[in-house]
Amino acid sequence: MTVSVRGLTVRFGERSLFNGLDATFAPGLHWVTGDEGSGKSTLLAVLAGRVAATAGEVDVPPASEVFLENPVDRSLDGVGVAEWLQGLGGRYPAWNPARADELAKAYGLQPHLSKPFFQLSAGSRRKAGLLAAAASGAALVLLDGPFAALDVPSQRTLARCLSEVDERRRAIWVVADYEPNPACPVGQVLGLDAR
Repeated sequence: MTVSVRGLTVRFGERSLFNGLDATFAPGLHWVTGDEGSGKSTLLAVLAGRVAATAGEVDVPPASEVFLENPVDRSLDGVGVAEWLQGLGGRYPAWNPARADELAKAYGLQPHLSKPFFQLSAGSRRKAGLLAAAASGAALVLLDGPFAALDVPSQRTLARCLSEVDERRRAIWVVADYEPNPACPVGQVLGLDAR
């Protein structure tokens, strides 16, 4: 499976993003890089089918095949972490509970699984999202700034996960960040310019 955009333009009022962007994402690791305001998060939302293109064509997989979650979102404050993960397990047909357990240990999340999100730090909330991304089994995994607020051991765990993605090439992972993390494979890089 590949995901592609052809001639993509997204407009917000007078501002246009991408202006005819062509890109293809095949299984493996991809980086979408650029400065603040370049459209990295918007491109992820387009690939997830959550933001419509103003012009161009986008191949959007079914929702059950796309992972784009934001556990830092305050709307989750009253939700328990274990409850949230259980809900995701019901939403993604290829959910891997053994992988979720393994990464709960690797990210040091086990003591926090019984807590509601509002009791977690931004870093722990992000770790819950990274655990879920790897366990989802989704064909297209979209991560926005995943290294932000992570402690050093968790950065290493994430770098290992991304290295496995690049080696195995079973799913498409698109990571939006200012630049590729030096501890990770470069994969393919799509640089966006702020306009």
